[in-house]
Amino acid sequence: MKNKNFVLFFIIIIFFFLFFFNQAFEKDNILFGSDTISISYPFKIFAKEVFLKYHTLPVWMSHIFFGIPLIDSTNLIFFYPTDFIFYFLPVPVEKTYFVDFLIHLLLAFLGMYLFLKILELKEESAILGGLFYLFSGIMVSFAYVGHFGNIKAAALIPFIFYFIKKGLKEEKLFYFLTAGLFFGLQILAIGMQIMAYTYLIVFFYLIYEVFFNIKDKQKIVKFFSFFLITTIVAICLSALQFFQSSGYTGYSWRANFKYENFISWSFHPIEIITFFLPQFFGLKDATYWGDYGFNQTTYYIGVLPFLFILFSFKIKKYKNYSIFLSFMSLLFLFLSYGGYCFLYKIFYYIPVFNNFRNPSRFLYIFTFTLITLSAIGFNNLLLNYENKISEDINKKNKFFYFIVASGIIIFFLILIGTNERILQNLLIAINNLLKRHSVEDKFVSLLPMIKNDIFVFIFVISIFILITYLILQKKIKNIFIVFSIFILLHCFDVLRIEKNFILFTDLKQFTFSCQFFEKFFKEEKPFFRIANFSNIWYPPNMNILSKIDSISGYHGLVPDKYYKLLENQIFNNVFVNNIFNVKYYIINNEINSPDFIKLYDGNGIKIYKNKNAKERFIFYDKIRKFDDEKTMLGYLKQLKKEPDEALVFDDINLKQEEGLNKYSIEIVKYMPHQIDLKVNTEKKGILFISNMYYPQWLAKINNKPTKIYEVNFAGMGVLLEKGENNVKFIYDIKKIIISLFITIFTLLIYIFVLIKNI
Repeated sequence: MKNKNFVLFFIIIIFFFLFFFNQAFEKDNILFGSDTISISYPFKIFAKEVFLKYHTLPVWMSHIFFGIPLIDSTNLIFFYPTDFIFYFLPVPVEKTYFVDFLIHLLLAFLGMYLFLKILELKEESAILGGLFYLFSGIMVSFAYVGHFGNIKAAALIPFIFYFIKKGLKEEKLFYFLTAGLFFGLQILAIGMQIMAYTYLIVFFYLIYEVFFNIKDKQKIVKFFSFFLITTIVAICLSALQFFQSSGYTGYSWRANFKYENFISWSFHPIEIITFFLPQFFGLKDATYWGDYGFNQTTYYIGVLPFLFILFSFKIKKYKNYSIFLSFMSLLFLFLSYGGYCFLYKIFYYIPVFNNFRNPSRFLYIFTFTLITLSAIGFNNLLLNYENKISEDINKKNKFFYFIVASGIIIFFLILIGTNERILQNLLIAINNLLKRHSVEDKFVSLLPMIKNDIFVFIFVISIFILITYLILQKKIKNIFIVFSIFILLHCFDVLRIEKNFILFTDLKQFTFSCQFFEKFFKEEKPFFRIANFSNIWYPPNMNILSKIDSISGYHGLVPDKYYKLLENQIFNNVFVNNIFNVKYYIINNEINSPDFIKLYDGNGIKIYKNKNAKERFIFYDKIRKFDDEKTMLGYLKQLKKEPDEALVFDDINLKQEEGLNKYSIEIVKYMPHQIDLKVNTEKKGILFISNMYYPQWLAKINNKPTKIYEVNFAGMGVLLEKGENNVKFIYDIKKIIISLFITIFTLLIYIFVLIKNI
């Protein structure tokens, strides 16, 4: 039986691979994800080039905003094992995504299989639960948005539970340490939010074990001590990412995180309909009409997992565990409601948790607990069939009531599914409840999708009733037949939905404009920024591939200073843009100003050069001090010309001198992590570099450390004396080096413990 089960599993996986990844090896094809194309791919191209060309870490990238710390800002997965290995391999970056994706789909299955086996479930139940998890919406559909960090973090959840359970079972610290390793991997995968939610449910699980299974007070103290060590190990093993990211948060827009931001992307309670009818709100993109502003994913796990839950409470051995899982499923479902759940506001005042938006991600944990509960239900059904339990499922009463209830549900679904008028009125009623407007025109195209869901739901539940009835009546002699039918039924159900989220696309359709701009700006002087007001560079961040700096960009954690300038519409003032080295404007309309020179007009765009734009480095011999950010922002907004003084917050000892401000700046070295300049000036003053201020930058003047000031609201500046000054800006990586030693030391301890336990 065991061999048959795994043969069937591998057939399913091979079919899945051929069906979904058949275009993976076509030239220039990439596994599509909106954030893959816009963020991950250009960031990885840049990181790989820096890593191989300069033999240093990609700590800073100047191509978007006025520069941004790349590793710190948690939009580049760099230290996670599979990603890190790919940087060394001579494999095109675009080809690594589907390989990494496939690896983590298999890891999701393996982790779930191991966890369910340690719960002492049968082989068939563990395999079925693993497939439920592998094909779940959180594992497959999130490829379409390119959230590979969350996919990786989700794949690791079952491993954490497996090692925690094994640690409790064998009372060994080693397994808790291994759970800490997987927590750390979640952080390295930039899945901090999923890690925090996983940590929360593991904590609840330990409390459950204390109440129901552990009576010895010494063991209770020991296990919670182990869990504390698990926490420390997780932080130390992920130190390379953890300490960098935690340091950046205060310099991103999350530093002023409002409650409205905190509850954004809350899961509307009415959308639980999609757990059973996944296309009810249109599934994704233009068809979607639900409560989110837009939607590109699904949390659909199929109908079968919910049906098996009916049997999860039938055996005493698993009853308490099933109650715990049910309670956790409901709790995390309610928390996913975010702003619609009165409990959720508590998290706004809890450190760590109050840094996360998108409460719907609690559904990652909901998916895991519900599938575990479902696997237990299927296991109970099999045990009942084999007469291995003393308490038989009551065939005449409870199951009879289930059939009657199912019959009623099926009747109403058939009534709705076959009557378009009833279905359309239902959609209009829900639309009015959500207070959405102008979506009725979508309903005509939605009706076939919803009908399809209804008939699939009816089909699945009908087959389930038939097979379950035959099992309970002992009419089926070979349990492998049952196992096979349920697997095939589930695959039929979920893959019809998941196929909509696996798309391979030609990368050239997103990078076609790069060659034009690379050629156009080839002869232009270096160190300039562009302002792109057209759609020719789409998706955003494609300028990174062309090594062209842009004043804009797309990023999950925008620098706080940039965000405030953007929020206050400061970039609408061309004189501010001039300060920040914006020389070129890509626009669709004419600019009627003598300060702008038209360089190109064609292909639906115009390119202008602003002849008054400043260089990347400016020397000021005067300062103007502001007491707070609000005052400086107001001043910038009202600028009528480029200021001839540095705008600062600090008291800087700089007296105004008579005479012209004469200076020369020679760029000696310019690398992503280091800038060397030779500055000659006839006065004492401020050297301004229009790169984003960030405290990891250090400065030296004539080999002597000096303070970096925040200048012109968002940039960096140093105070120079009269005469020749050798100025060096260098990104400080001491924190990363210390983090590296912490990670290596923790790994060595883990390896030592591992060897002792082999």
